[in-house]
Amino acid sequence: MNFIAPEQVVIYFIDFLFLFYGLYALKTAYQMIIHFDFHSSSALQYSLEKKNILVSNIITFFIVLNIPVFFFFLYFIDSLAPTVPGAMCAVGVLNSTPYGGYLVIMKVINLFLLGYWFLINRFDLKTYGFIYTRMKYWFLIFIIVMLFFEIILEVNLFDSISPTKIVSCCGSVFGGEPKFFNNLFLDLKDSWSVLIFLLVFIAMLISYIFKKLKFYGVLSIIFLVVAIYSLIDFFSTYIYELPTHRCPFCILQKEYHYIGYLLYFLLLTGSFMGSSVFVLNKIIDYPTGLKWSKISIYLSTFYLLVVFFYVISYYFRTGRWLSG
Repeated sequence: MNFIAPEQVVIYFIDFLFLFYGLYALKTAYQMIIHFDFHSSSALQYSLEKKNILVSNIITFFIVLNIPVFFFFLYFIDSLAPTVPGAMCAVGVLNSTPYGGYLVIMKVINLFLLGYWFLINRFDLKTYGFIYTRMKYWFLIFIIVMLFFEIILEVNLFDSISPTKIVSCCGSVFGGEPKFFNNLFLDLKDSWSVLIFLLVFIAMLISYIFKKLKFYGVLSIIFLVVAIYSLIDFFSTYIYELPTHRCPFCILQKEYHYIGYLLYFLLLTGSFMGSSVFVLNKIIDYPTGLKWSKISIYLSTFYLLVVFFYVISYYFRTGRWLSG
């Protein structure tokens, strides 16, 4: 196992905690699926209900922990750039191995899955008869398997980072056409990417106004994808004030006032709240879906205002638009 920096120990320690408690959660999940019966008054049922509360608290703890750990991971990867020849930011570090891009995507997916489980669990504990118990434990098994894959990717990533291998910087990865990031194809023209971004946002706004909540939930997932594409292909150039600098990670650095952390928090939280309306539409009631959609549209609007602030600010200061 390759240890690159002290921060890696923190990440591995959290992974160890998950593996330890994840195995316990898997055992409990099996017992809950097979033996849980709300109408039973047996000692086994009483024991399962106590375990249900314990597992709920454990998973909730990991969800709360996973959010700052995700941003800590991004910060750590970005901080490794000086140790990897050719890397200017996290892109070079992630692109130095076959696992980097997929690991970031896996982490985002697992964050969303854990969030969905947390919401399902809240409704289950409030519902008479715990009617969602078996469903949430089947879902939990799936999430634990996904998190195991994430840890495997993470270990392989750190083991594959070499201080002697020269890698491509973000300018090389995102600066030309076609663009590749760990074999993930990125070839969307900047004018089209920002237009699609605006059209999806307008569709979300209309869906929210007319209370089409399921459709809004689907659009919020699409919005996450097109927002990241447009950030890479258009908005990042105005943050850097350089038409050839298109990178989703340099905005995490001090030179740009760590604005990337705010942007990703707004984007991920807004998309999660919106997508939850669709994913959990069979569980939540209408007022809850409306409240989540309201939070989502506010966060998404704030994200839009922030990224366009850089565009408009640049134009008023220079009197011209950037062109790459």
